[in-house]
Amino acid sequence: MYSRERDMKKEVAFMKVIQISDFHLRGDGKLSFQKADTMKALHQTIDYFCSMKDYELPEFFVVTGDLSEGGTRDQSTLFLGTMIKETSF
Repeated sequence: MYSRERDMKKEVAFMKVIQISDFHLRGDGKLSFQKADTMKALHQTIDYFCSMKDYELPEFFVVTGDLSEGGTRDQSTLFLGTMIKETSF
């Protein structure tokens, strides 16, 4: 068997990565963009991933974008506090 054919038959490893982005949390109970309940969306996202079986979970979560609406310390603390409080993975 040629080396190239042997290389092609090697096992391929996959890694599952989930990216979540742009929650725009406000922390004041108001809707973002006058239509989006971003705290509710964050809780639904957390609930979804917490309901997954261990073998379904990704190896990594990547959180990007605007996590808060105004970038204030209180809004950032709200996001991080919610993630820490409600996740068990």
